[in-house]
Amino acid sequence: MTAVVEYYPSPGHIGNDLFLKDDIKDINEDSQAIEQIYSYWFGENINTWSKTYPLNTKLWFKVQEQVDREIKEKFEGLLIDAARPNSDLYQRWKKTDRGKLALIILLDQFSRNMYRGTAKMFEFDSLALSLALEITEDCTHIKSYSLPERLFIYLPLVHSENLVYTTKGADRLEQLASEVTQRDVRRRYATNARSARVHQQIIEMYGRYPHRNHLLGRQSTPEEEEYLKTARNGFVRSVQTIQCPSSSILMPPDTSSTYPSLKILVLHGFHQNSNSLKRSAKKLFRELKGIATFYFANAPLPYNPTGEVKEQLLAAFGDGNLPEISYQRQWWNASKDSKIYHHLDVSLHYLDKLFKSDGPFDGVFGFAQGAALGGILCGLQPFGNISFHFAILISGFASRAECHEHLMQPNAIKNISSLHIYGVNDVLITSDRTLKLAAAFENPIIVSHPGGHFTPNTWPTNNIKQFLLDQQQQLLHQSDGISSFVMAKDIARYMHPLSPTAMNNERQLKAEKGYAYLLYKRLISAVCQVLEKASPTFVNEQARSRNRKDRALRLTKEQREELLNAPPSTYITNPEPEPVVPCALEDLQPLFDHLTSNKSGPGDENQPVVFTRGTIMSGGRLDLCKQVVGPQGIQPLLNAMKNSDVVNRLLLGNNIVGLPGAQAISNYIRFNQDSHIDTWYIAGNNFDSECISLICNALVNDMKVKALWLKRNPILTSGVVHIAQMLRTNHYLQTLDLLNTGLLDEGCKILFDAFKVNRTLKHLYLDTNGLTVKSGRIIRLHFEENDNQLESLYLSCNAFGDGGTSEIAVGLKHDQHLKRLGLASNCIGPDGVRALVDALIAHPSLQQLNLGFMKATILLGGLDNVIGDEGAGEVSRLIRSNEYIRSIDLTFNGISQRGLMKLRDALRENRTLTTLKVLQFGQVHSEITKEEINMMLETNKIEWGRQVLSNIDGSSLTKADCLQKGQQLNEEINFPEHVMEIISYYRTH
Repeated sequence: MTAVVEYYPSPGHIGNDLFLKDDIKDINEDSQAIEQIYSYWFGENINTWSKTYPLNTKLWFKVQEQVDREIKEKFEGLLIDAARPNSDLYQRWKKTDRGKLALIILLDQFSRNMYRGTAKMFEFDSLALSLALEITEDCTHIKSYSLPERLFIYLPLVHSENLVYTTKGADRLEQLASEVTQRDVRRRYATNARSARVHQQIIEMYGRYPHRNHLLGRQSTPEEEEYLKTARNGFVRSVQTIQCPSSSILMPPDTSSTYPSLKILVLHGFHQNSNSLKRSAKKLFRELKGIATFYFANAPLPYNPTGEVKEQLLAAFGDGNLPEISYQRQWWNASKDSKIYHHLDVSLHYLDKLFKSDGPFDGVFGFAQGAALGGILCGLQPFGNISFHFAILISGFASRAECHEHLMQPNAIKNISSLHIYGVNDVLITSDRTLKLAAAFENPIIVSHPGGHFTPNTWPTNNIKQFLLDQQQQLLHQSDGISSFVMAKDIARYMHPLSPTAMNNERQLKAEKGYAYLLYKRLISAVCQVLEKASPTFVNEQARSRNRKDRALRLTKEQREELLNAPPSTYITNPEPEPVVPCALEDLQPLFDHLTSNKSGPGDENQPVVFTRGTIMSGGRLDLCKQVVGPQGIQPLLNAMKNSDVVNRLLLGNNIVGLPGAQAISNYIRFNQDSHIDTWYIAGNNFDSECISLICNALVNDMKVKALWLKRNPILTSGVVHIAQMLRTNHYLQTLDLLNTGLLDEGCKILFDAFKVNRTLKHLYLDTNGLTVKSGRIIRLHFEENDNQLESLYLSCNAFGDGGTSEIAVGLKHDQHLKRLGLASNCIGPDGVRALVDALIAHPSLQQLNLGFMKATILLGGLDNVIGDEGAGEVSRLIRSNEYIRSIDLTFNGISQRGLMKLRDALRENRTLTTLKVLQFGQVHSEITKEEINMMLETNKIEWGRQVLSNIDGSSLTKADCLQKGQQLNEEINFPEHVMEIISYYRTH
């Protein structure tokens, strides 16, 4: 039964009740207004969290007078109220997530619709930016707002003229696109991300948005005026008032040209493909649609790294885990000195067939390597079926191949109209290279644009358009005798006969001709599409999904921090050997017989002695890596080894010998007084804490074993205790490998406590152990409080980030002995590398610094380093100032051509560096810059070799002798003796 209670307020409560009713009224009105904004913008009764939510881009981003008028009628009152100083509405709406979003849409989006073409469009940007920053500073906002909602939360950052915020907005939108799982929806988000990156580039170039100048009363600079002449971005046009169309007599649609459409072959650049260029420059090609039809050729050669680049890729990823790059194409593969263009003949053959099957073409349009190819074609033609009348070459360069030297002489290319375009801020193909190509043409037209290497939105559309119109006129004058032109005109006029009255009205005649040609072009376009799909010679490349190797570069700083703080993967906490099956004992018998008989090893030519299982190599290495002797085979193996005087290093990686193996090895070390074994490579053998205790007990006072390699054994923190105890008393062991043994921060602390008394260990491997900032502090204290004797410290593929790296850097300022430092794949950014450089500039002994990429990074859930161009600038300081470092690895750090140039400029002042690895995933670098770097490194090797040889032998030295010696010394830095002693045939084949 429900009781009804009547309530009679006392006079003292009446005022409070009135306020309460007002509050409730405000809340209800606010909820209705917020929902009205949300529903109008995102749709009524729709779930924006749905993976298939359709982005309403027509409403959001298309300029429509009716939409502008409707938004102003419905929401202007709310905007005025929200923007009022100390607005109650603003403060109330800020209290909820939906309210903040509604405010951003009101202040950042609706304002642009309401006040289009006036300065008031941007009047409320600061309020919207403040809200966006408040939301994004909380990393949990990605759980509170759906993907389409976040799109509009990030746009105020992009709209800001502060480069910091614009860049942050572009980064956020790129990340947003990467989170979308539906391919067709992701494409739309990617479009917004690309537009945001264009915004960033404009702010980088001009410090503001030039298209706002006339509204805000700002004087445009000459550079900005030039940009505005060619800018075709939607956001540039969005500030213009909508012009109402004037009433006029309906006429057939006019086109930009009344002449027959040109037919142009497009040649993409290096590392691109036909689709990537078509997609990136679609605005330009759309603008030229009325003048020309474009055919996008796809280079027949997949990008195939060779030489040093291939070696670095293999070193970083391994033979079976190379990144997917087949979607990248090239027209040739240049030799190291660029004097030979390998496989260019294949591309020429492909183009010859293309001209025959899909031509003729009136001209070629080339970008970068495609522009260089266009220059070669201009010089060669007529060449088989290849013949054309003009060329548009953007960011082109003169061929450096010896066989083309005569083609690239001044004024060598005649009777070809050419337009040459270069970017003022292009650091990859500089203007002098484009001008050299232009000089090879007779009467070239040269135009610049304010952008960088590949910035299609800054390409001079008007100049290109005018050039093509001129070509149309010239070709038309030559067309009377060309049957294809005559037939085209006849077909066009047949499809749409000219009216009798048009002959007396020039304007009407022009319009009707244009309409006739338009119908003709539509017909030809439809026919071409059918033929294109059926053509066996025209390759269409589809974009392929890739397993990104530069994962950290694709994440925001907040996301990287979140991953660094996350628990390590099971690969880290529970190391396991590769899955294998033990071999049969009879497979090992030939090796056992050889050892038992104490037969000799490799002869003078150092040819390995190979058995069914196992190989005896030079230097006394018995290589059984991955041969899987297993628990049953280890004791017979060690028994046979006791009789051999040849073997002094046992390589037993990934043999899963387990506890029986640990017992056998322990007894061999402890009781075999005549043992010659100084190196035990026993990685991947299922050795846990109990197993390690047996081996360590045998090594407590050992004076024979100098190297112990234990990687990929589940030693864990409990097992490190035994290793630390052994190190306190063992004064002979020099190399200790604990890569991927599950140490974690706790194990790192236990281990480094032992170095308070151990002064003999020289080389320590702690890669892939889940080490974080905590371990960074532990290592810092080691350097600060102890007289460090370590020469090599390898810490790659951990989770140090900038914080842990900075801690280590502080400690390094106290060090005098370290020669090699490995910090690859640690998610180190510019801040971390800055701290590291500050510590190492005056370091007296460091010879090798690895900030590159570790092969197992992706598998182990690690994060690549992200020092970028800013970090490259910091490393440049180190190169300029440090006189000891010989080798620096910066592989896969997101370093662009600008960063590479910083490194090159620093190297000009350096006389000691002999290795600089700069291969970057997804980046294209100038071959000239790379050649300059390689030449300077070679010069340093020659000088190093000369210094060493002159101290040994005072006789005259040749350059070749010095280079050979320098290369040998350089190899010894990158592959020191303790590493060469465990080189395995089976691990490298």
